[in-house]
Amino acid sequence: MTDPRVSIVIPAYNARRTIVDAVDSCLAQTFADFEIIVIDDGSTDDTAEWLTEHYPHEPRLRIIRQPNGGVSAARNAGILAARGEFVHFLDADDNLLPRKIERSLEIADSDPAIGVVYGPGQPVEDDGRTPIPFEYPELPSGDVLKHWLAGVMANGTYGVTPSVMVRRSLFDTVGLFSPIPTPTEDWDMWIRLATVTHFGALKEVLVRYRRLDTGLSARKLAVALGRLRTIQRARALPEVQRLFPQGTLDRMEAGRWHTAALAYWKDGDRASAHDAFERACRLAPSASRRLYVWVSRYLPLWSANLLGSVLQLLRR
Repeated sequence: MTDPRVSIVIPAYNARRTIVDAVDSCLAQTFADFEIIVIDDGSTDDTAEWLTEHYPHEPRLRIIRQPNGGVSAARNAGILAARGEFVHFLDADDNLLPRKIERSLEIADSDPAIGVVYGPGQPVEDDGRTPIPFEYPELPSGDVLKHWLAGVMANGTYGVTPSVMVRRSLFDTVGLFSPIPTPTEDWDMWIRLATVTHFGALKEVLVRYRRLDTGLSARKLAVALGRLRTIQRARALPEVQRLFPQGTLDRMEAGRWHTAALAYWKDGDRASAHDAFERACRLAPSASRRLYVWVSRYLPLWSANLLGSVLQLLRR
């Protein structure tokens, strides 16, 4: 068998309810030279058996089972097993529209400098079909490192993971997803890839993803700490140090400490909040941050929210 052009990697943990919809969306693609690698990440709901029952004779589908290690470990297993020139990511509760791979390859083939193709996604309700109104900004192409760190892509908010297709050889350069589970491991990977290759942005929406309140986006403290660690790792990269002066990197990290402090406070951990505010103030001192340090020691959380509102009014 010749190697396929694209390997679609789907991590799946207890995904019986949605996995067939995800795989069907792959099989409906207008471009057919691909393989589907489902990583059954220690599921206890017979996800793998369910797939085998639905696709007994589908040669493009491979199922790899492993003990539960989290989504990053599952994606890494898929990358290592992939035979395609490109790796396309898809989550088990999301799906691709029919021309997604075709359009992604058109962009990748248009310029050899492009190693990553990505684009916007349509958030949908739990039924996988009903759209949730959402407007994306125009996503940048080319050298996008600055955009991922301090521009429109900062926080990894846009360019959802199921929209991303990566030239497989690039993982030999940047490594795999961080083995430490965080809600922001994808943003960390896109930053690392942006240091070594250009990105090509799709203009149309060609993926649908379920946006659930019970997902990672609802874990405010975990997300804040994950984004802080991502910035700390990123600022150690030589390419990032050449792009930004030290003072700018300090202010970027200070902003992440500040956000983490507010999340700690909301979580009821005033001591950690106070410490995080002090770290932010040491990196990028300002009168407003010194106020936050004082408020976090003596006053309740509502006072921090009030202070933030007042400061926003003063900046206008």
